[in-house]
Amino acid sequence: MDLARKVLWFYIAMSVVFGSIYLLAPELMTRPMGIEPVAPEGFTDLRATYGGFQLGMAGFLWWCLRDSARYGVGLTAFAFLVAALATCRLVGLLLDGFTPTMAAAATFEAGLTAFTLFVRGRLGAEVA
Repeated sequence: MDLARKVLWFYIAMSVVFGSIYLLAPELMTRPMGIEPVAPEGFTDLRATYGGFQLGMAGFLWWCLRDSARYGVGLTAFAFLVAALATCRLVGLLLDGFTPTMAAAATFEAGLTAFTLFVRGRLGAEVA
């Protein structure tokens, strides 16, 4: 249970940091990836989609953290999220072509999914 709590706190911190960057300075995240919105609407959409989603995930994980009975729910939701990111990134690699940066990101996300499921599995063993 202690490991699950620590991992949830880490995921909350990670989500707050990345969500805040996307909200306040999205170009710091997008320009290195070659994404340059050409209109203010593009930046607003980045702020809302990426910043809002990550900050919302942080809020949800914080809610899960407030009751140990919800630790598994938070870990499961985060695992689904990161698995979807990895899957969509792999589809992008197939459709758009291989790049080392995107392959590394997909590998990291797949590993993070596996780690999260491992922590989730240990949580179930601790409860039983």
